[in-house]
Amino acid sequence: MNDQSHLLLRAIKGPVIMITIGVLFAADRFTDYHFTQTWPILLIVIGILQFVAGSRRRADYYPPPAAPYQQPHPMYQPPRPAREAVVTGEMWRGIVLVGVVMALITLVVLDASLPGGFVPGSGDLRYAQTMAFNTLVLAQLFNVLNARSDRSSAFAGLFANRWLWLAIAVSLLLQIFVVHVPAMQRAFGTVGLSAVDWVRCTAAASVVLWVREVSKMVDRFSARHRTELPQHTPA
Repeated sequence: MNDQSHLLLRAIKGPVIMITIGVLFAADRFTDYHFTQTWPILLIVIGILQFVAGSRRRADYYPPPAAPYQQPHPMYQPPRPAREAVVTGEMWRGIVLVGVVMALITLVVLDASLPGGFVPGSGDLRYAQTMAFNTLVLAQLFNVLNARSDRSSAFAGLFANRWLWLAIAVSLLLQIFVVHVPAMQRAFGTVGLSAVDWVRCTAAASVVLWVREVSKMVDRFSARHRTELPQHTPA
């Protein structure tokens, strides 16, 4: 398995497991096959994914040199300090920032889809829940672009990885399937959305990309400023 295939597998593993769970619960609700009978299918799916992931050849851990627009691969970076945590403070700041932004935009969309509240809307509860759910999923897709690097811009080499875009496209198609297919609407409690609704969800979800871009810009500026500070030699 080459490096691109491994990245694709990592990208689709979560959605495949969640879709399997959703299908099993839908079968439990709308057919004679109950979850107590079908749960081994979930274990089979997880086992297959783990088996494929584990079959990656050892040679795949020695990648070619990184392209100019990308951060160097970990194999070519200097070793990290021995006492540095696995998840650094910079990583934690990015994780917390993204989580807070996703929560806020999802709540704002939910509030704006219901009558009353801070941003009055006109929809019912099921419509508002679908709008919030759709916004959260789209925000996760935007965050995939953020996750390509903790420091570099998401727009650097944006279309270089076709497998990543394939995974995003498949995830988007599955989301459309959940929102607009009647059987999935009954299973997930969603309602159909208009084109304007999709534009609103996409615009709200993209905030996570722009906020993270600004934070990365600040991090790059701070790192550059620290390296440019004059070093004073003690007398």
